[in-house]
Amino acid sequence: MSSSCPWRRAVVVGMIRVTRPGRLILVHGDTPAQIAHGTGGPKAVGQLHARGAPA
Repeated sequence: MSSSCPWRRAVVVGMIRVTRPGRLILVHGDTPAQIAHGTGGPKAVGQLHARGAPA
């Protein structure tokens, strides 16, 4: 989770809290490489996911 998005950790913690045991949480995220495709999603790099990004 990026420090450029201060509310992201709270959202994920809340999702975990309300998910019943044994259930799954699916998270979809675009990477910065997606911007070059022009297919939608956030245009701000800080809102995208990158391998090795800080949690």
